[in-house]
Amino acid sequence: MGELNCAVVAYLPGPLGEFVDSLRGRLNPRFAHWQAHVSILPPRPLPAGPNQALAELREKCLLQEPFEAELSEVLTFWPANGVVYLSISTGSERLVALHELLNGGPLGWVEPYSYVPHVTIAQELDEAETRAALDVARVLPYRFLVVHLGMPSAERQAVDDNHRDAARRSLEETVALAAAVGVRVAVEVIPNALSRPDALVELVEEQFEGLDVGICLDYGHAHLMGDLGEAIETISGHLWTTHVHDNHGREDEHLVPFNGTIDWDAAMMATQKIGYDGMLMLEVADTGNPIDVLRTSAAARERLEKTFVTF
Repeated sequence: MGELNCAVVAYLPGPLGEFVDSLRGRLNPRFAHWQAHVSILPPRPLPAGPNQALAELREKCLLQEPFEAELSEVLTFWPANGVVYLSISTGSERLVALHELLNGGPLGWVEPYSYVPHVTIAQELDEAETRAALDVARVLPYRFLVVHLGMPSAERQAVDDNHRDAARRSLEETVALAAAVGVRVAVEVIPNALSRPDALVELVEEQFEGLDVGICLDYGHAHLMGDLGEAIETISGHLWTTHVHDNHGREDEHLVPFNGTIDWDAAMMATQKIGYDGMLMLEVADTGNPIDVLRTSAAARERLEKTFVTF
């Protein structure tokens, strides 16, 4: 008998699981029989057999408090691999912590990719199939595809996660696919050496001169990195779209604006000063009752709009 393999997953319950199962069936019929789930430990060999692994799994999981997880955007790992997935916003940090807790002892394994909490809706896609997914833009139009280059510096990374050449190749392929369906690619300001405001400007101006690439200003990420006003000024010639949320300068909390330490009056003034009049996209976490979050988000939106000077 060959070596045993295993994975640890949490299945999606009720109507949500049924919806994701249906979505997977339409997008990826070959894998329609796989029940919707979040992988906590991706597949790995189990050389010691199941009994010891199950005992340790039960012992560690019994010590964990229940927590909620919320599905967010549809994203892809292409071109690293042909997976399309639903990202997880609320609860992602708890899932990362649980993964790190369980990935040891009889269940330990050196994984080929950094752990990213997600729900797979299509996999083993080639370039043409990935292009077909982008064709959704023709039915449900959107202007910008926002791309992360590398992983945030605060997260545990595989050796090649933030490699500049790999990021450049990935972005070149993504821009080509997006351009074919009239979508423009914006690279997001995130806390790593590849995606600092000055690094993104250099990338756009020097390495991607002539390509249709802009920058997405994530206000919360820029605040974590230091001087938000300086970040706005640095990317001024390339700002296409935004992600708007707040934090206290220590963690990426995705709070509703005015609930953290960002000076939003100064931030909006700096934004208007560089001539930006595009979308302000709120990207906030569900920190409690979703209805309350929506109400406070709407109020914050109105307050942000009042900070703009009318000439």
